[in-house]
Amino acid sequence: MKTIIIDVGNTFVKATLFKGTEVEKSEHFRHSDFHSVQQFLQEHPADRGAYAVVGHISGSLQKVINGAKTKFDLITVSDIPADVIENRYSTPHTLGIDRIAAVIGAKSLSEPGSNIMVVDVGTCITFDFAIGNAYLGGNISPGINMRLRAMHAYTESLPKVFADGYAPEIGNSTETAMRSGVLSGISFEIEGAIQHFQQKFNNLKVYLTGGGAKQLQISENIRTFADDFLVERGINEIINK
Repeated sequence: MKTIIIDVGNTFVKATLFKGTEVEKSEHFRHSDFHSVQQFLQEHPADRGAYAVVGHISGSLQKVINGAKTKFDLITVSDIPADVIENRYSTPHTLGIDRIAAVIGAKSLSEPGSNIMVVDVGTCITFDFAIGNAYLGGNISPGINMRLRAMHAYTESLPKVFADGYAPEIGNSTETAMRSGVLSGISFEIEGAIQHFQQKFNNLKVYLTGGGAKQLQISENIRTFADDFLVERGINEIINK
């Protein structure tokens, strides 16, 4: 069975085609590029589809999804069956579907009953946990570009700097000092969190995902697994149930 999952995130729209549980094709699009999303759906017909929204979906993109040959169902946190994961978040109505879906996706790649930590480096950085079959919640921290923009916005002299570019271990200009400071700071933050929670939870499997993860230098001594499709795998697991 072929399934298309559309993940409408804060920054990008990601369309992923699954054959069973395996990823066949995936592409990223800007929110305004709904014509390319439409083309992807036309070129990759599927037996079923599902989409999840974090934040806002434009009327144009919603129209593309509604008009596709593949029938799409909107997946929300309230749609997740308890046998997939027990949600212990105290305010489930405020929980982004991407956070809990990423944990479900990581669980699908792990042995049954594994303890899971997912670090998603996107617009924000999220740390989420499943202990056994219970989703506990996690923490949220500013993402790479958010930190860079904040330094520019809240000071008079620091320039506008983008994440892509030269980032030496020790910055040798204001631009590289800002970029390296953010990237190394986030790397140290993630490494510290992993080390802390690996001591707290036995046999904790750590998964890194998100578009910004590739820009970081996480120590090879910290055992982690990288997967670009945790959210999509999780939504696929939800509709499989």
